[in-house]
Amino acid sequence: METNRRFQNRNVDFISVSLDPADDKAKVKRFLESRHAALSKRTNPSMEKEGRTSNNFIWTGNNADKLAEAIHPEWTGALPLTVIISPEGKTL
Repeated sequence: METNRRFQNRNVDFISVSLDPADDKAKVKRFLESRHAALSKRTNPSMEKEGRTSNNFIWTGNNADKLAEAIHPEWTGALPLTVIISPEGKTL
């Protein structure tokens, strides 16, 4: 959340992916709200276009290693993880 606040006035969007069980969705939502993980206004058009209501996701797959490989191949699985991706899709 600190990263989100540091970059909130820049052309950066914050996306969270929780590895908590899907049944804990309410707990995850309360945590994000307590950390003021709000969306920027510039995110609204893309979310509306894609039919989403949030940039916060819960991983529901059964193999978190697959998620780790998709997000960052060098990720060891330690949490939390912050990845900054350029508009070109490169991990910075």
